[in-house]
Amino acid sequence: MKTTAPRSPGLVVGGLVISLLLLALDAEAGTPRYALVIGNNRPPVERADLPSLRYADDDAVRYQDLFLRLGAQTHLLTLLDADTQRRHPQVAGRALPPSLEVLRTAVEQVAQAVNADLARGDRPVVYFAYSGHGSLGLGPDAEAYLALLDGGLSQGMLHQEILQRFGAAEVHVIVDACHAGAVVGARGNGFFAKELDTRAVIVAPAGPPVEPTFAEKFPTVGVLVAASPEQEAHEWSQFEGGVFTHELLSALSGAADVNADRRVEYSEVQAFIASANRAIHDPRAVPRIIAFPPAIDHHRAIVALADFGSSTILAGKIGAFGHFRVELENGLRLIDAHLAAGARVALALPDRGVAFLRTDDREAEIELGPGRRVDLGALELEAPELTSRGSLDQTYRRALFSTPYDAGYYQGYVDSVGVLGVPFNDALLQTEALAVEAPDRTWSIVWLSAAGVFLATSAVLGVQTWEARQDFDRTPLLGPAEEANRRYNLYGAGTLASAGLALGSGLLAWVFWPETTP
Repeated sequence: MKTTAPRSPGLVVGGLVISLLLLALDAEAGTPRYALVIGNNRPPVERADLPSLRYADDDAVRYQDLFLRLGAQTHLLTLLDADTQRRHPQVAGRALPPSLEVLRTAVEQVAQAVNADLARGDRPVVYFAYSGHGSLGLGPDAEAYLALLDGGLSQGMLHQEILQRFGAAEVHVIVDACHAGAVVGARGNGFFAKELDTRAVIVAPAGPPVEPTFAEKFPTVGVLVAASPEQEAHEWSQFEGGVFTHELLSALSGAADVNADRRVEYSEVQAFIASANRAIHDPRAVPRIIAFPPAIDHHRAIVALADFGSSTILAGKIGAFGHFRVELENGLRLIDAHLAAGARVALALPDRGVAFLRTDDREAEIELGPGRRVDLGALELEAPELTSRGSLDQTYRRALFSTPYDAGYYQGYVDSVGVLGVPFNDALLQTEALAVEAPDRTWSIVWLSAAGVFLATSAVLGVQTWEARQDFDRTPLLGPAEEANRRYNLYGAGTLASAGLALGSGLLAWVFWPETTP
């Protein structure tokens, strides 16, 4: 018989020590976060036909707020207009000009930190967000670029001077600009050759690639792009920002988390934005979105609720709100969503001040605080106020977020576009239909009951009237005939009166019966 020698105790102990050290190192591996945020209202120099944007600086400030709440070291490159400085005075002194020179300096700082993190075994995450104008440039050999104050951020610079500098770090690229697909994607490879509507995002290479695809060159980079090939970026005064940016920030705040695992993945963002825009039929108003996760992990979350640190968390089951929004006390519209009644949701809000959850006809005040947890079901909603303005106001007001976003919509969407969907845990979802408060039907029931009594009385008196008539017709004697006639007149009047009261009570019951909404 073949036997094996027992392992040396020293080897066993050594193996255990190495395993424990590896586990300890993995446990100690951090996830440092960094963010490069650019907002530029000015159009490209050669595009004098394009007006300056109004809200790219506001978009940048909102991105910065989100990334700061995630604990990211954030570089903000934007020129704040007067209104934005009044609303965000704490930001005005820290923002840097959105120029190529400043961007290169910021990229160098982040790249050094990221490479040091990777050398230590950490898992750094970098967010790159741009809001502003894009251009295809002039001339046959011109490169598409994102407009900065002193030039353009081209595809070559984005790839070589930014994304390649971050090595194996996890990177999320977010761009809201005209022609953004041409700037971000590999030109000529087909992946970004056609900018598509989010309601039908199916992207396939057009023929065999002649060079590595974007995903092959940058397998740890995910992309979320809103682009309009021939139009300026979509902004709306009610959001005081870009439509795509507002929808994306709403999604990343937790509204897109359709499977309630408190992580927001790329497919959830795609479906959430598609749901928000589904009812918009005016082509001028529809953002065109391209989204794909890092090739190395299609389930890579863009954000996780646990990473929001000291944020206020508004969590619980959604009531029959329909389209609702969350606004801050300074008027900033933070989140819009339309979630199915009974769906579980957790929203990350700022950690100070006051916020308001508003529906079409009600609102509730929310006290914010570091690490505070607020029960969504405990909010008391009361009557609000509404305003309207803007050239596309009616289109956006009527159509945006008119389609409920829930598990059914999400699964149908990811099936239709062929992306990898998130897993569902039935115990987490439990999207029960909420009990609707029963309307007060007290007076309706009272009048309906009275109608029944009067109707029964009319029937009894009607029978007695008929019998009195029969007695009158049968008797040949004057006295009994007069008595039968008296009863006939009396019961007949009572029959008509009771029938009239029954009819009137029935009408009152119908009038007082409260209307219910489906």
